[in-house]
Amino acid sequence: VEDRGEVVGVTFDGPAVVLAEYTGNTSAEKARLVLPKGHLPTSAALSADGARLTVGDSTGRVTVWTVGDREPAGTAETGTGLPVARVALSADGRSVAAPVKGGIAVWSVGAAEPVLTRASDDGVSFRFLQVNERLGTAGRDGT
Repeated sequence: VEDRGEVVGVTFDGPAVVLAEYTGNTSAEKARLVLPKGHLPTSAALSADGARLTVGDSTGRVTVWTVGDREPAGTAETGTGLPVARVALSADGRSVAAPVKGGIAVWSVGAAEPVLTRASDDGVSFRFLQVNERLGTAGRDGT
């Protein structure tokens, strides 16, 4: 987390997502977030301030967690039923993006329906840019 000078790593341990702080040669578990039964984490993204974590899972669900209280702040369904290969979280932790059938979608955290859906190929890469919280995308088709 840049503003505090610490390095935070995210790993998966079965149905749990583990956040660890690394300082010098030591590490300490910061949080352990356990997904519902039958859900396994497949992708994750941490907000710039380290306060929120987005987790894509094996069932096509995206959950945004508040790290401090270890509670979900919201969930969204991609509608694919497939593992979520990648997720992005805006720097302020208020918007999340993930692949959906035929493209990518952006949700406001806590909203069930996406605020934006963009058609793209299956191999699209995306991330939130800190400038104006815009979503940048790059597809195999050159767009």
